[in-house]
Amino acid sequence: MTRTDKLEENKQAVVVLSVLRLSMLLLGGLLGAPSMAAPADLEKVMGMRYLRYELCMERSFGKDAYQRLGIATVINRWGVPEPTTTSLALQPPSVLKADGQCRKENELTKEPRPRG
Repeated sequence: MTRTDKLEENKQAVVVLSVLRLSMLLLGGLLGAPSMAAPADLEKVMGMRYLRYELCMERSFGKDAYQRLGIATVINRWGVPEPTTTSLALQPPSVLKADGQCRKENELTKEPRPRG
């Protein structure tokens, strides 16, 4: 995959994320994770957690941080763009620290990260 292909893939992921943000804003409020969530509810909850994670990373590094830092993303099992383990491994400690903190704040530490 060429760098241009990767950039295009990242742009598509950003578009998907923007659509998700708008959808979540329209749904209103943040959702808590119920212990006996139905699959559709769980998908909404996890989507919201990843949205909050993304916003946390934006607060740390600004908009379009993944593109500027060269962090590859893939669409995870919840349908949300997420950085890959390989691309994060190449980042400086400040990025890894912020990533860990944002995942912890949004209860994502036990969620597997996509490889890539």
